[in-house]
Amino acid sequence: MKPLLLSSFLLLSSIGVHAADATYADFLETARTQFEAKNYDAARASMQSALAVAKTPEEKFGALSRIAKTFDEQKNAARAREFYEQAAAQPGIDAPNRVLVLFAIGEDLHQEKQLDKAQKVFEDLLADPQLVDPQAPKEIADVVRYNLGQVLLERGETARGRTLLSSLGDSNAQTFLRFGAWIQLGQSFRDEKNWEMARATFDKALALPDVSPAFQGVAHTERIKTFSGQNDVASAQKEAVLFAAEMLKAASNATPTSRGERLLAAMGVLDLPEAHTPPLFMATARERFATALLSQGDYVGGRTQLDEILKTVQPLEDVLATRSSALNIKTLVLWDLAGSYEREGNPQKMHELLEQLLQIPDVAPFYKDAAQKKLAGEKK
Repeated sequence: MKPLLLSSFLLLSSIGVHAADATYADFLETARTQFEAKNYDAARASMQSALAVAKTPEEKFGALSRIAKTFDEQKNAARAREFYEQAAAQPGIDAPNRVLVLFAIGEDLHQEKQLDKAQKVFEDLLADPQLVDPQAPKEIADVVRYNLGQVLLERGETARGRTLLSSLGDSNAQTFLRFGAWIQLGQSFRDEKNWEMARATFDKALALPDVSPAFQGVAHTERIKTFSGQNDVASAQKEAVLFAAEMLKAASNATPTSRGERLLAAMGVLDLPEAHTPPLFMATARERFATALLSQGDYVGGRTQLDEILKTVQPLEDVLATRSSALNIKTLVLWDLAGSYEREGNPQKMHELLEQLLQIPDVAPFYKDAAQKKLAGEKK
């Protein structure tokens, strides 16, 4: 997993919001609106204006930190760090915000692969009594430990990094931090070709309470890549199919939001090159994903998925062993596509697709009758 980038997000919501100067506050509000629209250059220009009228160290700190955040969002860690360092130099800043901006500096050093400097920043923070100040965000110390553990692994201090991450994984930290610690630890074992230990560590991530479908997908992805590293194609394929089948089954009775999360997790695993997903299973899963997109009104996304299915099953139509299943899936896909155009108010396109459906040899009676009735209704 990548370094966790929490401090910059927290900075946006925690500093400079009680500015007395209306002009300064107005600039910040304009910048916030632009930032939320991902218009980072415009947001930065507004914050530069806020900085120009800032009167107190706190106001300067707020503007500088937000300017830095826009560079972070644009993946320019070096420029972001320049402004975080200017923010850190402001006098009289309270402990929680000082900790946050120092942490942001460490994050950017990590992103720049200045690992020795990043390590020092994180170690200094963990030794800083202000990090455990009651007013400091409680999760920051755990995030610092996570990032320090990753830096240590990247620097080759494997034993120390693993000890730090294992301790975090066994702690009462938030689930996403514990999960990330086990994933990072498992990857380090896999890098050494210690396959069994890697899988056992990924299993610890899966065993955590309240692991989301997306996180489950991450852990299974790592297990699949581990099997692939061993050239165990059969086990990698089995892992992908079983997890996807579980997600597809759970999606059937889930709320729309939960259904989407499970289908995305399933597709993320099945799409892995290392998964070697059987084409017919992939087509079935993709159809479920496509219908979920269509039900949410995402016609472009849903149709893109359905078009991919047609490409997948076309060569299987000419193989005796897969012909029947391929044609059944093709029937379902054409039905889905026709329905999407009907809902969108395009009867001509719906008509064309239903005609194609009726040309399929031995089309299922249900779809044949339904298509004929729709076409008859269109002609009236």
